[in-house]
Amino acid sequence: MGVEIAVPLALFCSVALIFIFAFYFGQRKQAEVQQTIRKAVENGSQLTPDLVRSIGAPKMPHNTDLRRGIILIAIAVAIALFGWSVSYYDDEGMMAMLGIAAFPGLVGLAYLGFHFLTPRQDRDAA
Repeated sequence: MGVEIAVPLALFCSVALIFIFAFYFGQRKQAEVQQTIRKAVENGSQLTPDLVRSIGAPKMPHNTDLRRGIILIAIAVAIALFGWSVSYYDDEGMMAMLGIAAFPGLVGLAYLGFHFLTPRQDRDAA
């Protein structure tokens, strides 16, 4: 197998592994929560809907959208800067990298919009 095949294959395999691990550990966490609830029921504990919701619901801070937005915009800027550095050798590379950078950049702007446009009491309840 040549280098021209191995490098893209390794890139795509690493992205796939990231998704597989994220899915696996997410499912494992859900199974542990269900096992905890099952043991509580078997022991005769009274479970209210609020208690079950608080055990199973992810704890996200109110500024999660702000953090995600800033990170995605930073990724977009990094991709755009990479494209600018490539443009020294290839002008078409700059346009391609700006096109790629638009995706995380616009999603980041959407997250920032969610953060600033969501009413305060809704953010605190989430």
